[in-house]
Amino acid sequence: MTAAMKAKDLTTEPVLEIVRTFNTSPEQLFKAFTDPLIIKKWWGPDTMETTVSEIDLREGGAWRTVMTAETGESYDVAGVYKKIDPPHQLIFTWAWLQGANRGEETTVELTFTDKGDKTELYLRQGSFADGCQEHYEGWTSGLDNLAKLY
Repeated sequence: MTAAMKAKDLTTEPVLEIVRTFNTSPEQLFKAFTDPLIIKKWWGPDTMETTVSEIDLREGGAWRTVMTAETGESYDVAGVYKKIDPPHQLIFTWAWLQGANRGEETTVELTFTDKGDKTELYLRQGSFADGCQEHYEGWTSGLDNLAKLY
């Protein structure tokens, strides 16, 4: 697995971009973002357990996960699927349901590129009013967990 991020000051930048390469096919990597049984194995930081509350995998369908910390505190995030083009692209909205960034909606665009026996993932999320750095840290931790699967 390799990782790269565009050089930006994440404290002020409204858009997050991450590129990572995984040792799996585009089909399997796409499934890792859409199958509740796989999502709960990698989604979120190591210190949290993820429950998938909803996945209505169709354009206009809703999704929701709950990440629970060891302290019992939970973080709910939800959105709507905007584009589903397996195994090439997945676009969905993202909104925290509580906390300081409650209600702020961003769009996550995932592009899966076949690189032979590997797949390059391009992740773009924005536009942020605030919280880009926190999302970078969250995605980095989650993608590290995903890399352990692939």
